[in-house]
Amino acid sequence: MHRNIKALLPQFPGLLYVAAGEGETLATVQTEATRMGLLNHVCFPGMLNPVAPLIRRADVLVMPSSYEPLGMSQIEALGLGVPVVVSNVGGLPETVVNHETGRVCPAPHAPDALSAWVNALTELLADPIKARDMAARGQQAVLSQFGHSANLHGLIDTVGKPRIGHRP
Repeated sequence: MHRNIKALLPQFPGLLYVAAGEGETLATVQTEATRMGLLNHVCFPGMLNPVAPLIRRADVLVMPSSYEPLGMSQIEALGLGVPVVVSNVGGLPETVVNHETGRVCPAPHAPDALSAWVNALTELLADPIKARDMAARGQQAVLSQFGHSANLHGLIDTVGKPRIGHRP
């Protein structure tokens, strides 16, 4: 992600990338940010709970994942109406439709990943109206699939069906 940040800075000099969370690669990512001179543009707040207030303030949620079975951050961001850019790995493209509800890019270490990520982020950061329109479509999709109403109807459909040999 650091190369993406470096590539975006000429057009977006006030860019701030917030890398929330922790894990085995955190120290490496922090060292790389220092080495590349990006400490004024990268913030490492650690594990946040709840994370929704931070996501709600973001211009774009960025998930440059190499592996992600489903991912909840992009679902939460879209639910909050925040634009997203995610990797084309695991379940992420199942919840984000490229150019419709967000942007889907190659995994960070794939060929041409850097240019794809920089182009997607430039597109959304340079045109906030387009980004919010995509996020609004994503919000509708997320709410229809994961919202309270969808979950309640699914539960009622499952529980409310008569079972074989069962008398009401």
